[in-house]
Amino acid sequence: MKTSHTLPIIALLLTSCATTTVDKQAEQLVVTPETLEEAKKVVGYECTYVKKTGTRINKKVCTTLAQREAAKKRSEQFVNEYRENNIPVPKQTGQ
Repeated sequence: MKTSHTLPIIALLLTSCATTTVDKQAEQLVVTPETLEEAKKVVGYECTYVKKTGTRINKKVCTTLAQREAAKKRSEQFVNEYRENNIPVPKQTGQ
């Protein structure tokens, strides 16, 4: 019977400790327009408008520098694989 009373108390203590840690972290993280702009510069955050087939309304796409570089690398790999696998083999004539 004793354990049935102690389990809720332990759970309450653990959750209260976790919330105070989160609260302290939230207090340290203060987002202002200046810090937000600085963070955007650090990660290379940019937004562009992309035309989508079937609509006149452009779609806003925001990416970081790392995401754009990864997409560029994937597209280059795709083109290279396509070239390697689909180049026609020259036909041998005269033999």
